[in-house]
Amino acid sequence: MRTTQLITIVLCLAAMGIGIFHIYHYSVFTVDDAYISFRYAENFAKGEGLVFNPGERVEGYTNFLWVILLGMLKKFGFDVPAMSLLLGTLFSLLTLAGTFLLSSTTSPTQPVSGMSQYFLTFSLLGLASSRAFAIWAVAGLETPLFLCIFTFAVWRHISEETNLSHCPYSAGLFGLMALTRPEGILYFGITVLHTVIYRLLVSRKNIFGVWKRVVIFLAFVTPHFIWRWLYYGKLFPNTYYIKVGGALRLSGFKYVYEFFLIYGGVAFFLVCCLVLAATRIREYWTSYFLSIIGVSILYFLYVGGDWMPEFRFFHPHSSALFSLFSGGLTNIPCPFVWLG
Repeated sequence: MRTTQLITIVLCLAAMGIGIFHIYHYSVFTVDDAYISFRYAENFAKGEGLVFNPGERVEGYTNFLWVILLGMLKKFGFDVPAMSLLLGTLFSLLTLAGTFLLSSTTSPTQPVSGMSQYFLTFSLLGLASSRAFAIWAVAGLETPLFLCIFTFAVWRHISEETNLSHCPYSAGLFGLMALTRPEGILYFGITVLHTVIYRLLVSRKNIFGVWKRVVIFLAFVTPHFIWRWLYYGKLFPNTYYIKVGGALRLSGFKYVYEFFLIYGGVAFFLVCCLVLAATRIREYWTSYFLSIIGVSILYFLYVGGDWMPEFRFFHPHSSALFSLFSGGLTNIPCPFVWLG
């Protein structure tokens, strides 16, 4: 076994160990809003329906699939808060595995420097050592499930697009994302739009194959919208109408700025983006990730950010964000070629 491969394996195992320790360290934390989902799940298990108060049909949650999972476990006699901790931990560890797969898909085929040979581990180590990763693993909300599905959906989508796969399984994963949180619709929309533009301008591939993904996605999402309209009388959860519907807000600018201030600084992020744009912009994943992060930032500015700890809005696509950071770092020419 080559030295590079051995170091990569050791670093990946270290990342998994850091992630487990980090999650255990914050395992006593549960965010207040989780108890809203717990209440809906318990009433669902009792046969009262997806309601907070029996007889009052108000959709006060934004995590349909998460509530259903907890409710089904409650039906089998499991404790809802305990199951949220267990599921959050399992989905978070699966996300680390998915991040490795994602990094293997986006890693440079021709190393730019000695550092780029360890691309697979940089995003993994960054995510595992992130406090947000550990806190949201145990907070009781759907965030680790959403991040897990997002990571595998993006990995699968990039694999399909770069290897010309005729089975768009990623569309089904994006459908599950939309059932987990409404933002899943936004990320699927970004994915479809980016695919069409990239095929037209760069790869010159046929764009008509994209319709298969749209059909699969709608097969997941449409029945839920119909049910929501019939059950609650609205197309979106109540919180959607509260958060969305205004111009760009100062709180949104503050939210985005503080995130990048804590996670390396605005300049660091811009340098990583500029390096990737200069060196690997024609690669599908580069412009795709930049599109996801860019549109997400505009969305956060629009809704004014979020009050919850550790920048919850940013966390669901942190695997892509850390891959973006890693890509920028590993493509900077580095004199330390002895690392390879």
